[in-house]
Amino acid sequence: MKCEIKVLLFWEGLPACALITKKIVEDFGENLTFIATKPDVPFEKLEEKIGKNIIWLSHPNEIWIRKDEFLDHEIIIHTGWCWKKWLKFDKYMKKSGAKICVSVDNRFKLNFRQFIGAFYFRLFLRPIFDHVFVPGESGIKLMKFLGMKKNAIFTGLYGCDENIFFNKKIFSERKSQFIFVGQLIHRKGIDILIKSFQNYKQNNGKWSLRIIGGKSWDNQYGFLDKNIIYSPFLQPEEISIEMSNSKCFVLPSRDDHWATVVHEATRCGLPLLLSRAVGAHEDLLEQGKNGFLVHKNIPNILEQLMHKIESLDNENKLYHFHNKSLELSKKFGIDSYSKSFHRIVNAAQK
Repeated sequence: MKCEIKVLLFWEGLPACALITKKIVEDFGENLTFIATKPDVPFEKLEEKIGKNIIWLSHPNEIWIRKDEFLDHEIIIHTGWCWKKWLKFDKYMKKSGAKICVSVDNRFKLNFRQFIGAFYFRLFLRPIFDHVFVPGESGIKLMKFLGMKKNAIFTGLYGCDENIFFNKKIFSERKSQFIFVGQLIHRKGIDILIKSFQNYKQNNGKWSLRIIGGKSWDNQYGFLDKNIIYSPFLQPEEISIEMSNSKCFVLPSRDDHWATVVHEATRCGLPLLLSRAVGAHEDLLEQGKNGFLVHKNIPNILEQLMHKIESLDNENKLYHFHNKSLELSKKFGIDSYSKSFHRIVNAAQK
């Protein structure tokens, strides 16, 4: 189904999860202009896999000096509102009749900054944006709190390519190992993970830990032995294989937005151990059914849950968690993104 309306899509730091745009690229064809800035972590042949030549900006604010190239576009969908020239571009395009949809991946925290942000958003930003595109439930809560009407909020912004991430191996044949995929930084709770795993092993835990992420492992967290298998960042296809060879995904972040990696994990049938700071837990984790929420993000609590996961596997019960993750994963992905994208376009034409 080819769509005639002209849409401009901008994605800052184009990530691998942008592969979920493949269907709308096909649907809109030449009527979709895809603009992006380069990601910090390069992914091989991303344009080729998406099926679209991308206009690369050196910086998001570059849009302003190129504004007249896009005057014929009727809908603008772009990430965030922190770049002044993008907001200026939005206002410029609204004068010509374009509708503006902002993509927001922040989660609802109900902290002081968001209280102040609510006043600012209602005064200066809400008049600019006609619609908002968010990943899931936490995003809905945030944007309603900031003043957007519920019927102007659309979910499905994030998700992985289900042609890459899927259940590749029978659960009973997988390695008894936890897996972490992400940056090796304080915000992602890598130190909490290492300390928890250290305690787990000292208390007779039998599983190993697979860590994927970062440019190199310099043992800065003080624990590295034969029970930790480490790789720097891998391509999505390689990560999918590693996930499908593991039995539990762990992400003890101190602060995260939605974390698409959680969807990747559920697509591969992994039970989950997530902190409350991971936005996707509201959409992809059902307590005691496909994993556990780490209510207090401290090593001894996570260690206890690691032992619980091992115990469930010994009792042949973890397989049910595997099935539930696969079921919940179906809520997001290429089709979900495409349907929401079309709904936004349809709403913008009313």
